[in-house]
Amino acid sequence: MRQRYIELNPDRAGIVETPNDYSWSSYQANGQGKPIKMWTPHQVYQALGKPLSPLKLIGLFLSGRLRAICLLR
Repeated sequence: MRQRYIELNPDRAGIVETPNDYSWSSYQANGQGKPIKMWTPHQVYQALGKPLSPLKLIGLFLSGRLRAICLLR
């Protein structure tokens, strides 16, 4: 919850159109998987593994193994 608040706050505040547009955030690394030179991922974040593809997420959702899908603009 805190991570979401921090990452999405510039968008909510109207500073940028999307969280990805705010260059002072780790959203590009956490939300988009883009490397950032001055950022080191936390061990807990790394333990989550690789992100699932959209097709895999939809498959999990349709099979009932995933309760909801959150789509970002």
